[in-house]
Amino acid sequence: MLRKVVAPWLCSLRPRKNPLCSQLSTTVEELSPSALKLQLATAASLAGLGGLTHLLGNGLAKGNEREQGWLGDRGPLSTDRSIAFFPTGMCVASGVLAAMLQKFYPNHIIHLAIPFKFHEMLALPMSLLLAFRFQGSYDRWWNSRMKASDLVGRCVAIAEYVAHNVPQKLEGDEDLQKVEAVKEAIEVRKRFLQIIEAYLVFVEEKIHGADFAPHPTNEVTSWRSGEEILKELSIEEAEVCQSSGESIVWCSSAMLACILKFQDLEVLDGDNGSMVSSSIMQLEQVFIECMVVKVQDSPAPFIVHHRTIMTVFCLTFPFAIINKVGWLLMIPVQTVISFAFLGSEYCSRELDHPFGADKSCIPLRKIVQGACERIRYTGGLDF
Repeated sequence: MLRKVVAPWLCSLRPRKNPLCSQLSTTVEELSPSALKLQLATAASLAGLGGLTHLLGNGLAKGNEREQGWLGDRGPLSTDRSIAFFPTGMCVASGVLAAMLQKFYPNHIIHLAIPFKFHEMLALPMSLLLAFRFQGSYDRWWNSRMKASDLVGRCVAIAEYVAHNVPQKLEGDEDLQKVEAVKEAIEVRKRFLQIIEAYLVFVEEKIHGADFAPHPTNEVTSWRSGEEILKELSIEEAEVCQSSGESIVWCSSAMLACILKFQDLEVLDGDNGSMVSSSIMQLEQVFIECMVVKVQDSPAPFIVHHRTIMTVFCLTFPFAIINKVGWLLMIPVQTVISFAFLGSEYCSRELDHPFGADKSCIPLRKIVQGACERIRYTGGLDF
């Protein structure tokens, strides 16, 4: 009895279906794009926005250094990058494979998926190794830059000190007994400046190698070899230096002999001569530190372990997100992830070789060329 009374009342409380609303809902569903079309439209919009920003930026950023820093060859759209195509292509191909499996075998994805926790746990040691690797490589590059500038700066300072403390010509008021000593000191001064200039060039040739060809950005116009510089002084000197087999050691010994000669001629006293001799001997220490960077690579076990973990992570990452990302987005997501992690290793590898022939390597030849010009200018000054 109660059911017969309550049932009609409950039916009256139910909302009635509006035919107009039902028709509008069906129309909206028909007009809404599919997921694939929406993804393609979004990707095209982002690409168009990036291209428009790049085109407008290049026109508006002319003369503005802050804007050119982002739109020039040092910005995110630059094509001048450090990259290795084999590992990058291998990881991108892994994303292509995962996308094809998603598209053509969607029912088998559950059997191919890797638990995402695996990559979460692997990301921690990989991130630590990546941070240590990048910081160590940058410190190696920066310290090499400082050592190169220190070596060149010391040579210029020694040349300036000798050039300004040893007479360049006779003044006419010297004692007759000192005239011959001053004449000899003038010749030794000229010899010393030529030898220290050749020393710098020999150092550059030793670090870079005999067949070194710098990047076009770091080329110099009038480069002379150390042997050519010594030939300006004396052909015999150049032949003796070449026959010694150790041009840098010969130049260092010849400079020390010149300082000793200045002391014998009483042009430099004992304290100043000892100071200059000590500075010359310290050049060898700085040079050896640069050569260690040149011949000694980063520890192989660390590099191998780091690259192995990174390769495993990037290669298997598509199968960790195969249930979370659609097949159309799989390839760009995998490309970005691989480029982010592997790109850091590519940059670290380039920083490991600061005395190479790349654009971002230390322009040692250009620095040495500028130092040689200052040494020659200093030798011609007369105060």
